[in-house]
Amino acid sequence: MTNAASSNFGWEVAGGKKAAKKVDPKPKAKKDLPKIDIAPPIQTSSTIFEFIRESDDEEINNNKSAKPVKVATEPKIDSPKKTARKDPKESLNLVNTSINSIQKKKANSKQVIKNTDQELESLLKDLKLDEFEKQLSQLESLFPNSNLVINENLIAFLNKKLESIPEIDPSPSQEQFYPLSKMEKNVLKFLNIQLTKLNKADAEKLFDYCLNSLFVDNQKVPSNHGHKIAFQLIAKLNPNLSINLEKFNETVNANKHRHQRVLIALWALGQFGYYNFQTGLNIWFDSMLSQLNIKGCSNFIIIYLSNLLEHHKIGSRSKIDIKLDQYDKIYELVNDKTLNVSKEAGLKLNNSFDLLRALLKQEVIRDSSFFEGLLHQLPVDKCSKQDDLMELLLDSLLYNKDSMLKWKQSYSKNLAQSLLLLEEASKNHLKQLKSLKYTRDTLKYFDEQSTQLMAKLNLSTRDSHVKAHHYARSKTNKVHSETDLVKKFNHLVKVFILKIRKNETN
Repeated sequence: MTNAASSNFGWEVAGGKKAAKKVDPKPKAKKDLPKIDIAPPIQTSSTIFEFIRESDDEEINNNKSAKPVKVATEPKIDSPKKTARKDPKESLNLVNTSINSIQKKKANSKQVIKNTDQELESLLKDLKLDEFEKQLSQLESLFPNSNLVINENLIAFLNKKLESIPEIDPSPSQEQFYPLSKMEKNVLKFLNIQLTKLNKADAEKLFDYCLNSLFVDNQKVPSNHGHKIAFQLIAKLNPNLSINLEKFNETVNANKHRHQRVLIALWALGQFGYYNFQTGLNIWFDSMLSQLNIKGCSNFIIIYLSNLLEHHKIGSRSKIDIKLDQYDKIYELVNDKTLNVSKEAGLKLNNSFDLLRALLKQEVIRDSSFFEGLLHQLPVDKCSKQDDLMELLLDSLLYNKDSMLKWKQSYSKNLAQSLLLLEEASKNHLKQLKSLKYTRDTLKYFDEQSTQLMAKLNLSTRDSHVKAHHYARSKTNKVHSETDLVKKFNHLVKVFILKIRKNETN
């Protein structure tokens, strides 16, 4: 009964035989696994040197003096005296090693640049004229009467021939006409002929094509030696080409993060300066100077100006067209304490500034139209720039009588500056100015005009006190300050006139 019940409900009877479960035998799984031979345990070694030596039986037999046991059981490793002596030597060695490594890196980088230059020169000399002529015949059949497209494709072909050489950064130490000067003569003549077929508008478009090619994000074009040669040829054949500097600046500003390509673009634009100094000077002020903070460009930009002056042999007697806003830019640059350039670049910048200032001084003396601009820019607060512009203004007054006329016309608009100029002239240049007839005429004019102006301002001040409301106080204060300036100016004019009369009687 119990057995029947248990069998019906599937219960297990205590002490009875258990039902055998059908399970796949384990050996099958074992047969499928790869057989791994158990290697004997690795013999322990006291040092790595002992382990290496024990693996080579022949060395142990042939060289009895090399006993690994001695190396392993050397008792004087932890000597405190020895470690104390070694510490300073190790630190010195680290310093020397770092210095040596820096020197080696510099030497290696110079060697790499030298080797790259040599490889490029070799490749330029090996260019084959027949390959370019073949390309030309194909292009003429595809694009008849389209000189611009043909030249674009020829430049692309040239760049393709040279792209195996890594990019070489433009450097002030390079030849001015490198890499154009290293080209194979027949190929150079061929390209000259093709580019002379371009009219002025197409030459500008070819320049834009090469400029845009610099900034195309294409990894298949690793270098731009062909485009560099094209830039040089365009500048050589079209020295007066009117490049749109505003458009150029927009392109460069959009790619400021691509330092190397920006440097090449500035170098390319600068090629025009070697054929026309005034063009180069305007390029430096209007395009290059604004990119001075781009990594790797500052030294090139500073030294370019020096090279430009040297190339055109600009001296103290040369005649150039320099504007006041340009002079103001280079003055601020020279006096910028945060400017981070090499020592060589800093010296060249100072020399360039001295030369440009001497040339501006000549222009200021020759052309009285500079006077009003200089007077307007004269700082009221004492500073180095005030001294600099004051000297230029006084030179203009002393050596160009028309400047006195300009002063008459503009003094009331620049009353504070005129007061400073008159004070300096009265203190330090009385001897020179008293002998000039037009000085006395100018002072007489100032006396009359300032007296009339003072009377008008006094009248307007009285009226303002009668009619002024609370919101008109600022205007009243302005009138008072102007009145004070006119009073000071008028008083100084009278003192100056008395000084001249006193000197005449003596």
